[in-house]
Amino acid sequence: MSSAELSHASTQTESRVQEDCLACKLVGSVAFAGVGLYALQVAQKDGAFARVRPPGGSLIGGRLAALLGVVFLGLGAGRMAM
Repeated sequence: MSSAELSHASTQTESRVQEDCLACKLVGSVAFAGVGLYALQVAQKDGAFARVRPPGGSLIGGRLAALLGVVFLGLGAGRMAM
């Protein structure tokens, strides 16, 4: 491909990038935040935030759920900011 064709192709790609509508951003961010809050609730039930792990609780399950909850809350905030 020549340089003129490459610059034309990159211009077409850049012109196709569109901003999402506000409703799309809201739905996406609320969905991510909802999953994050649910994961944090599961982590709370698993005793991830307790000083002493409840008997029969998993060693890393609650902490993993808490980590996923925080990640999804961050994704929800990031989705709204995009």
